[in-house]
Amino acid sequence: MEQEELTRLCNQTKDKGYIKFLMDEGWKCKDEADAQVRYGRLRKAMDGIPLTLEEFTAELEAGPADVLAEQLYNALIPLVTKGALTALDLYQYARFRWCRNHPEAVIACQTGPRTWEVNTCGEEYQEEQAKLRINSVWGVEASRIQFQGTPYYDATDWNFIRFRCGPYDWLMKDGELYQIYE
Repeated sequence: MEQEELTRLCNQTKDKGYIKFLMDEGWKCKDEADAQVRYGRLRKAMDGIPLTLEEFTAELEAGPADVLAEQLYNALIPLVTKGALTALDLYQYARFRWCRNHPEAVIACQTGPRTWEVNTCGEEYQEEQAKLRINSVWGVEASRIQFQGTPYYDATDWNFIRFRCGPYDWLMKDGELYQIYE
């Protein structure tokens, strides 16, 4: 969108959410109609209505026959149904392309009676590096760490590592430590 057009739209509209959307995502939009469609998907998610597969695929900017996009959506929808994810979380998986190429990385851990933590990272961590990370951040003895599944990360402060130490199961997610509830 042209800067003058963006300024004109911001001055005309009273919807501050739309203005923020244009500031954050407007550069992706081909024209006003495209901006409205994209913002409509965001509003739908913010209203608690999950995106359809077609809407999810469009937000992910994947083709209609993209198998990984469909697998990712199919991994996320059951988590929305049981309350581990919200409709907005589902939208964000598409918008930010979390686990885009690794649908198998979508894992949920219950950390409280009604609290869930769901993986948003798609890169596999080498086990030795993951042990060193847990040890350096939380002081857990590296030799006592037993991984419960594949450790994942996207950056130094974005991670999803399930492990057992002694009689307890733990989750390190994005630098926070949770005891697994289930």
